[in-house]
Amino acid sequence: MVDAVVFDLDGVIVDSEPVWEEVRRAYVATHGGTWRADTQRRLMGMSTGE
Repeated sequence: MVDAVVFDLDGVIVDSEPVWEEVRRAYVATHGGTWRADTQRRLMGMSTGE
């Protein structure tokens, strides 16, 4: 049985930023948007909604 699960979505324990960029990039493309070269850098530290 699992006693606990740790989600690290900000890169502290696991470098998850590349995965988030891939997911966001695909989402934006699916919805007709444009993901610029500096978008990931500009989003660092923000939530997807921001």
